[in-house]
Amino acid sequence: MRPPRRAFSLSIGIVFGLALAVAPLIVAGDSLVFWEHYECATGTLLASQFNWTPELFENAPYGGSVFAKASFEGGWISGEVLNGTAALFFGQSEWNLTSVDRVLVSGPGPNQQCPPYEVTSGNELAPWQQSGGCGGCRLLGPGNVSDAGVPTQFNISIWGPGVGLTSVIFHDAFVEDNDGSVSTCGRPATQVNLTSPNLDFQIPFETSNGRVSVDSTQYNVGPNTLPGFLMNFTYDFPANFGVWEIDNLTLGPDPPGSGLAFSYSPCPS
Repeated sequence: MRPPRRAFSLSIGIVFGLALAVAPLIVAGDSLVFWEHYECATGTLLASQFNWTPELFENAPYGGSVFAKASFEGGWISGEVLNGTAALFFGQSEWNLTSVDRVLVSGPGPNQQCPPYEVTSGNELAPWQQSGGCGGCRLLGPGNVSDAGVPTQFNISIWGPGVGLTSVIFHDAFVEDNDGSVSTCGRPATQVNLTSPNLDFQIPFETSNGRVSVDSTQYNVGPNTLPGFLMNFTYDFPANFGVWEIDNLTLGPDPPGSGLAFSYSPCPS
């Protein structure tokens, strides 16, 4: 005798229901991948502005000197400062602030977590093309025993199209000893060499909703404005002169920055 037709129909309904339950997803490794997922997409342009942007920082140890050179595709800039002077080279850069939207798209893939903003560089001129560039602008004059007083922003009042522009926010000051010290007490002159590929800063944007400051750690000079960017520093410390505590600005503790900053104390008598 054949089974009742109703029992056959019920079993088909159960199999069909299970098929619908597993159709929206697949398993990849130990994680689920859905046929719909969230991705990050460029949103609305919120602000576009020109800022003075640093291309090289230099902090000379008190009593000593630093020679620094920044190299990049198509050129280089360099300079030397002495005896506790803090200086930097600026260029004029355009920065664009855009919102980032989290959108649902079809197809398998992981769900992305999106930042609120995206920063991109616009019109960038090589240093020798900038009629308003500032090479070796002083942040601190000579004779400073500590770099703690280096400002975090700079307005350049010189001739050219950049007059009146505000710089980005940078951190080039001594905060604390995070990289040991150099002592020449009873010792000969000492030289320290450092290479850094990162010169980071924060970009303050003025938008219709107020100021937005974007940490530029992800938008450093190398990838966005000066491909192949690399800085080389040579610091010279005079013989039998004192002890210099070192704040490695590339490491922190108050990044972003680059190179070294110093705090001097004389040799014990």
